[in-house]
Amino acid sequence: MNDFTISLATHELLHHMIQVGGLAVCKLEREASAITANFEVLLEGDTTRVKVLIGDYNGEINLVSGFPSNHIKLRNFLEDIANGRVESGRPRDPLPSALAMTSEDHAKIESVIACGGYRKLATGHVITVHRRPSGGTAMVVSEHSESLLVSGSVNDLLLAVVEHVESHLEA
Repeated sequence: MNDFTISLATHELLHHMIQVGGLAVCKLEREASAITANFEVLLEGDTTRVKVLIGDYNGEINLVSGFPSNHIKLRNFLEDIANGRVESGRPRDPLPSALAMTSEDHAKIESVIACGGYRKLATGHVITVHRRPSGGTAMVVSEHSESLLVSGSVNDLLLAVVEHVESHLEA
């Protein structure tokens, strides 16, 4: 595809901004071009509100404070705006509430990544993490797939596992 996307380095910026709040600018790139997104993160108790300006489009997304995947949701929102899916009436379909990851699922993912072992999520996915001094390796098993995701740091594993599980729920 030739969509605008956010780089892995920018994921770190999104993750940081979701935690501390404030104003930031990031690039969304595709093969021959790039656009700039300006956004402001407002930490408001149980809600994290993000105001976005990309070109002439002003948008806003409200996130539940403290969810480890909020930066992924923000990335998806920025990419949807940049690629015209929000204005054109083609935003990503929301997850059905019965299949959405819960805060308990997020806590289980963080726990298994930090300590190793395995956990079963309410979504039916089983997360297995093997810890080594140099990092860990995570495997996610669901009814329809088994995927060796990534080896690396705690943040690499967390990002990859949450993104993988959410992408299977969206499918």
